[in-house]
Amino acid sequence: IAPTVADLIGLREPNPWQGHSLLAVAPDRPIKFAFRDSMVAEAGGWTALSDPQDGQPRLYRDDDWLQQRDVAGQRPELARRLLEGADRSRRFNDWLIRHGRVWPRASR
Repeated sequence: IAPTVADLIGLREPNPWQGHSLLAVAPDRPIKFAFRDSMVAEAGGWTALSDPQDGQPRLYRDDDWLQQRDVAGQRPELARRLLEGADRSRRFNDWLIRHGRVWPRASR
């Protein structure tokens, strides 16, 4: 689990954990993750996140893995588009769960 969580939060440094990230199977696949007031989207060399305290978008290049240089002010449309994708994924996942489409229905 730890390698997958590290991959989700953008930690790309070598680590001593056993196992591998489940995301590593398709490393170029966009990542969209949302939980409560937090959203993260990673695609095409960019990471966008929604600050859970003020809701403002943040945008970072993949080579800024410590996320120290927010460039959302320079690329607001990219940040908005990535976060909208994460929000769509979150709403779809919520719909699947609410309508019982995740697990097969028990036969009676």
